[in-house]
Amino acid sequence: MNLEEYYKISRLYVGDRKVSMLGVRLSVGTFYTKQSHKIHYSQQSIKIRRVLNTSRQFLSYAKSQLNTTGFHWTH
Repeated sequence: MNLEEYYKISRLYVGDRKVSMLGVRLSVGTFYTKQSHKIHYSQQSIKIRRVLNTSRQFLSYAKSQLNTTGFHWTH
């Protein structure tokens, strides 16, 4: 797998957990944080794009989509 892009996401809620993370997307549909957490997301429902700084628009959209896109943690 190749490193594609760096992402920074803060104040994002995944389930009942408040997440602040900096990581890289290594493959489509998978986001790896520096804490080695892995998030799977639906490519069709939510497209994680470049977020170099905290983007309120993105965070708001992501939070509104959490229930339908099936974000979940794997350790």
